[in-house]
Amino acid sequence: MRPRAAGLLAMTVAALLALPPSAPAKDDLRFAPGPPRDPAFLELVNGAIDRGVAWMRSRQGTDGTFGDGPSRTSAYPFGYTALGVHVLRSCGAPADDPAVVKGIEALRRLYRSGSAFQHAETYQLALGLLALEAHFAAPPDEKEAGGSRYGKPAKPAARRIPAADLEWMRSMAHRICSAQDPCGAFGYQGTDGYGGTGRRGRGGWDHSNTQYALLGLKAARRCGVDIDTKVFLRCLEHLLDDQEPSGPAVERRETDDAGGDRYGPRSRAAGTDHARGWGYRGRSTATGSMTSGGVSSVVICRGELQGRTGYGGALDGRAVKSIRDGIAWIGRNFSVTGNPSAAGRGGSGWHYYWLYGLERAGVLAGVTWTGPHDWYLEGARYLLGAQESGGGWEGGGGFSAAAPGAGPGRGNLLDTAFALLFLKKATFRVEGAVATEESDSSLDLSGAADLDDASFRAVFDTVRSRFARAAEKDRAARAADFVRLGVRALGLLVLDLEAEGAAEREVAIDALRRVTGQTLGYDPAAPQEVRSAAVAAWEEWYVTRRRGLVGDAAAGRFREGAGPR
Repeated sequence: MRPRAAGLLAMTVAALLALPPSAPAKDDLRFAPGPPRDPAFLELVNGAIDRGVAWMRSRQGTDGTFGDGPSRTSAYPFGYTALGVHVLRSCGAPADDPAVVKGIEALRRLYRSGSAFQHAETYQLALGLLALEAHFAAPPDEKEAGGSRYGKPAKPAARRIPAADLEWMRSMAHRICSAQDPCGAFGYQGTDGYGGTGRRGRGGWDHSNTQYALLGLKAARRCGVDIDTKVFLRCLEHLLDDQEPSGPAVERRETDDAGGDRYGPRSRAAGTDHARGWGYRGRSTATGSMTSGGVSSVVICRGELQGRTGYGGALDGRAVKSIRDGIAWIGRNFSVTGNPSAAGRGGSGWHYYWLYGLERAGVLAGVTWTGPHDWYLEGARYLLGAQESGGGWEGGGGFSAAAPGAGPGRGNLLDTAFALLFLKKATFRVEGAVATEESDSSLDLSGAADLDDASFRAVFDTVRSRFARAAEKDRAARAADFVRLGVRALGLLVLDLEAEGAAEREVAIDALRRVTGQTLGYDPAAPQEVRSAAVAAWEEWYVTRRRGLVGDAAAGRFREGAGPR
């Protein structure tokens, strides 16, 4: 793309954040984080979160680092401190909170020293990226969210990341990429370079490192760091190949709008999937923690690859089936009192690590039900009863040492952090809200106008991917989804006219023709210099008319209204 035009159009697209949302579309797919809950139940959850955050604050030392035990020390100072900052910001602490400021300063200091990564580099770097992403995102607006942390999704503010911190994130992301094994999964330690040459001798690869690597890379991508899509493609192919090849049939459940009780909705049958999980490495025994990590990992890879050259309908179909079957495994083996194992041994350790994985899988996959289980309700009820009197949690099975004795100080930093992230539903949920959707109905895009640019782009990519895969007879209905997204979608379609692949360009001009009735002489197969002239005409058309365009979702068109140009 010509740099000058790209800059003008990108700024114009960003400016459209202030435009009003397009009309809601009725459908069973929503951006909301979950069903309505009883206010009294939410009050209990909010109180538990507040006590847990207070306990987390007690684990921060005067140097800003987080740790466990009386000395608050840890073999993983960078990772524990990043986790502490991530939890505080995710639970509503403002960016200028002294504990957050000290934590960020400690992370910078530890990163510069280079001494923080003697062990578990991938985990620690991923947590660092999650902490910075949370730090540079606005805290939820409680009033806008309907009076609780679990109501309507709050409008996220655009991230304003200082150049030095963005470069810091880029450095961490590239170090994670260097830990990718040739098989596509990730190991503990990378090389000094970047290009997928992970050190097999430094711990090999496993699905635990892999899920954290992808969480960190996705956080970096949302903040504007470029990652080669081949990283996600290799990982997706590995995950699909390493999932159990077969499993028993499990009834899929969805929310029944016809009824419920004070805690949440009832469910109804919605189809059949087959329980297929993941083990720690290869085809080892499937567990809840690794299967939940597999589900969230496939969702992340799918979100990064949709609409990209080389990611076709066949591979996407495998990814959707993988997600649904992973959720089916969780439903069939469901437990909140321990990390379930397919071997039937009642639990495989890493209890709270599993609960946090369950939250990520449920949120990213956009599901309320895993089999017959309302995963959030059952998990939250368990955690409410398991919280120590001082505010912490201690489930065992982690690296972190518990604070000694009973009473106010008792708890475990990792377990408490995982419990809080579960209760808060802290995982960013945009891509997950559309992750398992494969029906022929229209998406509910009523919340799209309030998303920041990176999140909006992720939803746009889903809409574009569905449009590209649709048969000719269905494309008019799919084009209406661009109208529901609002005028910002037009700007992104115009940007796609200069995509490298001819197929992507064909999709863009076909969508523009359907929603505007024009082509402005653009031919996706024409030489670049010919296309450039038509693109310039489209850019001028968009910039001069965008404020006067009105979406007519029923007709699937944008029309010129009475607004100023």
